[in-house]
Amino acid sequence: MDARSLLYCLSGVLCWGMAPVLYRFVGSNMAPQKMQAVRSVGFFLSALAVLCLAPGGDFWPGPLPLAVLMICTVMDLGVGDTLYFLCVIRVGAGRASALTNTYPLYVVLFSWLILGEGLSSLALLGVLAVVAGLLLLCLFREEGTENAYARRPIAAGLLPGILAGLCWSNGQVMMRWIYAHTAMGASALMFWRSAALLIYAWAVFLPWRRRSGDAAPLLPLRSSGGLIMLASGALILTLPGWLEPVRLRVPLLTILGL
Repeated sequence: MDARSLLYCLSGVLCWGMAPVLYRFVGSNMAPQKMQAVRSVGFFLSALAVLCLAPGGDFWPGPLPLAVLMICTVMDLGVGDTLYFLCVIRVGAGRASALTNTYPLYVVLFSWLILGEGLSSLALLGVLAVVAGLLLLCLFREEGTENAYARRPIAAGLLPGILAGLCWSNGQVMMRWIYAHTAMGASALMFWRSAALLIYAWAVFLPWRRRSGDAAPLLPLRSSGGLIMLASGALILTLPGWLEPVRLRVPLLTILGL
């Protein structure tokens, strides 16, 4: 990995590092389905603005890459992130991040099986470190703390956390395939991903809203939570998306620890 790719990886991590704290703050007063729907609007609007202001690369990737991109988006940003919201709400931001960061385990496996990337000793060492960290998290509980989330059993977030990591890892492998087989620019790719997430999120949210009897505004722009989720679409999805063309053109096993 060259210095540029490393810088882009670390910049993306910085953006994503803010995500669990923001989602935990909003999740105390907003359901995961609504969080996803509001965030998708911010993602779509910011991605559309970027596409108009800074187009680059091919806009139309072709039917097969576009289908893979749509499936990838629904899997990682749609299903995966909704499970992540649920995990954060159940066990708190810190422990949810630890649970969902099991995804390097799956990235190693899928990159090897699907993309044909080799297994390095460093990658395997990273996998062992992730497994050891997860075991420590599950076996030991924090004592003498006033934090209500630290007192909750880790099992409350174990299933959604692991499933979220599984969804993210499949998405990473699919994105790597797309970059290897198309000449799409970052702005076009973010636009298509934002459109897919917008359709998926609202297709899930509107039926849930009818069933739950939620009478709040569709876009709660007068609440801090609504504004945070709108902004997170740009800050946590669109902005790191600019980093992916370089970050994902190197082997996934090189960057899984980042």
